[in-house]
Amino acid sequence: MGESDSQGRNDPLLQSLDDDFQALQRHFADQLAKDIEYLQSEKQRLMSDLDALRVEYDQLYIDYQSLKNESEVALSTRELSQQNAWAKRLARVLAQNLRDDLHAYVTNSSELPNPSQDWLHALDDTLNRSVRALQQDLSSYQSAIAQQLTRMQAMEQQGEVILESLVARISDQLGNYQLGQAPTRAGTTLPSGLDNRPLRDGSDVVGGRAYVERPRLDQVAGATRRVVPSYDGQTIGPAPVLVDEPKRDRTLKKGMVLCGIATLGFSAITVLVGALSLGANAFDLVLTGLDTFNFFNANTLLWLQLVILIPILALLAPQLYRSVWRDVGQSIRSRPRLFALVGGGVFYFFAQVFLFQAAATLGPAVAAPLLFSYPLLAVPLLWWLNGDRPNLLRSVVMLAIAMGVVLILRPLALANAGPALLSAVAFSLYVVTNSLNSRQSHPISAGLIQHCIMAILSSIILLIRPMAVTQDLTGQFVLGGLALGLVAGVSYFFHYTGLRLVGGLRTALVAAATPIVTALLAIFTLINQPSLQIIQWPGIILITLGGMTLALDRLSRQ
Repeated sequence: MGESDSQGRNDPLLQSLDDDFQALQRHFADQLAKDIEYLQSEKQRLMSDLDALRVEYDQLYIDYQSLKNESEVALSTRELSQQNAWAKRLARVLAQNLRDDLHAYVTNSSELPNPSQDWLHALDDTLNRSVRALQQDLSSYQSAIAQQLTRMQAMEQQGEVILESLVARISDQLGNYQLGQAPTRAGTTLPSGLDNRPLRDGSDVVGGRAYVERPRLDQVAGATRRVVPSYDGQTIGPAPVLVDEPKRDRTLKKGMVLCGIATLGFSAITVLVGALSLGANAFDLVLTGLDTFNFFNANTLLWLQLVILIPILALLAPQLYRSVWRDVGQSIRSRPRLFALVGGGVFYFFAQVFLFQAAATLGPAVAAPLLFSYPLLAVPLLWWLNGDRPNLLRSVVMLAIAMGVVLILRPLALANAGPALLSAVAFSLYVVTNSLNSRQSHPISAGLIQHCIMAILSSIILLIRPMAVTQDLTGQFVLGGLALGLVAGVSYFFHYTGLRLVGGLRTALVAAATPIVTALLAIFTLINQPSLQIIQWPGIILITLGGMTLALDRLSRQ
């Protein structure tokens, strides 16, 4: 009886403890669910902030190069003005000394001076004093230049250190969140257990249960950060001023639209080459076409394009990049940079000539996709030169591009596809050469120099082997080549303008759509375009998607 009574009294107590434990378990489960939801939202915000910082980093690097070149221009202008001022000062000193010596000599002499040793000694003393004054001025000028150069080098090193630390910090934070860990401040660690007490004045934020929420894009600048989850806590200080997100979005959209127009222009150039060779009858424009189209025909067409394109680039370059001529002079004086630019110009020349020849024989719809198979050679070369080892995604993309090339070439004879494949090889070497010079020369100045090199090489070949065309086609061919130069000038203007707004990686992402754009443009505008086989369309799509995937991979790894 005693034991049953005692057990009866203990059952409510056990039941109460069990209910308390279950309530505590539900409470902890709810808190953990809130924490997981918060960390996921925080990760998404950090990813968006990281994208914004990458865009700002690209813009900061471009602004840094522009400011560096402007400071060099201002320094040279200041040096010239100082030299003029010192020359005027030297002339005044010489005139004053000569006047004083002549006045003293005439005053102290009772007779007119005759040529003697005293006159020569006086003149020699005057010249010595002037030379010593000039030496002092030159010494001060040299020391001032040395101080300015030292200051510029220190500022450049500080800027590089700041940019490197910013990139490293962003990478560390992204790595921590990808591992599922929240970033901690230096000298603190995450708590081992949950502490749901509200914050007190002077308490450590990391050691407590509070997490600071980053302001969302729709929050107003100057608002306060909130403590989440939304139980009793303490509000932490004012939020920093937010970046103008709508303005940045408008800039990105504008840059992407300009890059798209440039891509359409480059596709139109390839289609126009095919129209001049194969003939066309579109938009009330009738082109007869050529019976044969070889390497020298393509070289003549490229020469006509460069005759118009180079003056347009020379006029537009100072508007897009104010220090372009100074950068060109530095590139010419630097032997490594000049060699890289000359190599890039030669490779780009052969890529363009072989592309024109392939577009004139195979058709633009096949020539452009085969040109964009250049990653098959460029990626291994960059791996060998820069140690940029391809990951699994790049390997899969390379396999997809190779499959696309096989599908396009399957209905064709390999001999006929030779110019297109040579164009891809030359373009891959051009890309690799430009990667070696990307951090030394501005894209606008490098493009201007390389197009001049292309013009020189094309002129030499044209003098050795001029093209012979029929009399009734000469005017049509020349006008077509000049039209290519106009279209190329407009396309390069939009290309360089978009490059300044969105950076090189996003520009490459848009340019990767050139194969499919060229194929569609050729199908809809050229009547005599060789018809594409059904098996070739998947190849064009694979090459286009492969190029876009490579650009997205580089953009995500930046």
